[in-house]
Amino acid sequence: MSDKNTTGRGRRRFSRVNFNRLARLYLGGRWHEYAQIKNLSLGGVFIEGQYEADVGETCELELYENARSSSLVLTLTARVVRVDDDGLGLEFVDVEPNTYMFLQTIVLYHSDDPYDIALEFPGN
Repeated sequence: MSDKNTTGRGRRRFSRVNFNRLARLYLGGRWHEYAQIKNLSLGGVFIEGQYEADVGETCELELYENARSSSLVLTLTARVVRVDDDGLGLEFVDVEPNTYMFLQTIVLYHSDDPYDIALEFPGN
């Protein structure tokens, strides 16, 4: 079974991969320390849980990726594009070039089909 969710793919620019990690989310004037990520793409992320948020609201997100010998924190600015009972859909709106490079690596690593993901990279 592929970890790529293609539901509604016609509207999506990027494939999603399962990314079961915790993040820090700054939304509504406060930090949410244990925001559970459901899936991730090159263009955004889905955060599970109940949040008071409005579509169009801007937030900050810190994604954590740990490896044997190092750990990485990616800081991104995102916009709320979906609010429902299951959580928030966030679209990345301000990503530093180095952060985007690491995001690409994370998405590739967690994909069942890295080739398809690589085709979504800019310039392809």
